[in-house]
Amino acid sequence: MLTAFGTFFAGEGIGVQWWGSDLSLLPLIAVYGLASLMFVRVLARPLHASKQATGIVRGLQTAVLELWGLFIDDGALAIVAILALFGVALFADHYAGQRGLAGALLIAGVLLAIWAGLADATKGRQKASAARATSEPIGDQLQLIAASPNPVDQRPLVAPQADR
Repeated sequence: MLTAFGTFFAGEGIGVQWWGSDLSLLPLIAVYGLASLMFVRVLARPLHASKQATGIVRGLQTAVLELWGLFIDDGALAIVAILALFGVALFADHYAGQRGLAGALLIAGVLLAIWAGLADATKGRQKASAARATSEPIGDQLQLIAASPNPVDQRPLVAPQADR
């Protein structure tokens, strides 16, 4: 719903004429609801291994991404959303008779921005699963703890008081 309202009011601000005035919020909510279900299904698929950068390239990549992350949390989402807004605003200005089509273009741009943000999230998920795959299994760690030479003291920390 938040994305639908944001799209609606951003479109109003850049000159989009919605096809049912305020009633166009209902189809916007439905479109974004269905798109979110589709995105969830896509993200639920198993991960594939990806190639990792090494050496200087990896260090440079990390530094640039860290600097970017200081200002923008989800860079791909922000860039695509801004490009979509500017593109639709230019379209609405140049083709004043097609302001209804500008609304459809804005919806497509927002969905593309969400997809770009999810692609970044998927890359992060792949990196985390690759890191987990190379670490020691949890079962082995638990066996090491259970076999430690210092048994756990089972006595209570405070002695119980007798009833008075």
